[in-house]
Amino acid sequence: MNEIIEKINNVLRFQMTFNWVKKTNTHYKNSFEAHVYKHPIGERYRYRYGAKWSAIIDYTNYKTISNSYYKISIDLAQKFCLISKGNYDIQYSKKNASVNIVNMDNELIVCLKYNTYSNYFDIATCFFPSKLNKLLSIKNIVFSENSKNEKYNDTSKLYFIPYNEMNINHEIDVNEFEEAMGEFFGVNSIEYKILFKNEINSIDDIINNIISDVTEYLEFMESIIKNEEDKKYYFVFNDAIEYVAKWSLLYKIKDNRYKELYQKFLSIDINNSYKDALDECIKYIDEGERNNERNT
Repeated sequence: MNEIIEKINNVLRFQMTFNWVKKTNTHYKNSFEAHVYKHPIGERYRYRYGAKWSAIIDYTNYKTISNSYYKISIDLAQKFCLISKGNYDIQYSKKNASVNIVNMDNELIVCLKYNTYSNYFDIATCFFPSKLNKLLSIKNIVFSENSKNEKYNDTSKLYFIPYNEMNINHEIDVNEFEEAMGEFFGVNSIEYKILFKNEINSIDDIINNIISDVTEYLEFMESIIKNEEDKKYYFVFNDAIEYVAKWSLLYKIKDNRYKELYQKFLSIDINNSYKDALDECIKYIDEGERNNERNT
């Protein structure tokens, strides 16, 4: 904890120039382009995200979308100096050793990763957290300016002290899980019906697509993570939320391949992030099935 506070005080509070993580994948030129497609483009027509993105993104064409997304991510990353005024907040995510700057007015988050090679923070993603994201991955220590604590009277530095650790002992709530999955997949989707309506006939194409998507993501992560330092820098857990959600369908239908993919998740894990989320999905699904048995 002292290490991250030191980096926040000595690096982030003075940093005004930010770059996106220079990561490439099989589909896009770089990490930034991948997130343009994933967030302002991919979420444009999905529930509340579309309305929120439309308020800050110029959707005239791809270039205007890309430029808007780049501008808001850089702008939010630079807002550290305004945190004490109440417009913004800062979070440290134990899940992926990242620092989030949060716009308290619209909930937008820019996720920053510390780059040990450059001694700066890079932008890993910029997103509106979904219900699924909050349920499975946003388990942060939240920092707040500690001006009220008398023992911190050195005004030459900003001190951030953890005051809340959300969801660490989160109780199983099947209804919350169903609501989050419904928002993610859509309540009329085949995926939702598999999970909560037990409609598991003629789903071979869906399952094969899921296996393909999850496998491709895991293989890509394996290709860029060569050591523990790579895990700390490249790992952004909210990137994997959709793959964890898809994996849960394999568990639901008891497809044996879920075990193999589970182990692949763990092989690139950091701080038990994947394990926690995967095990949480298992608990929700098992509890839901037990509830159904009791009600029949």
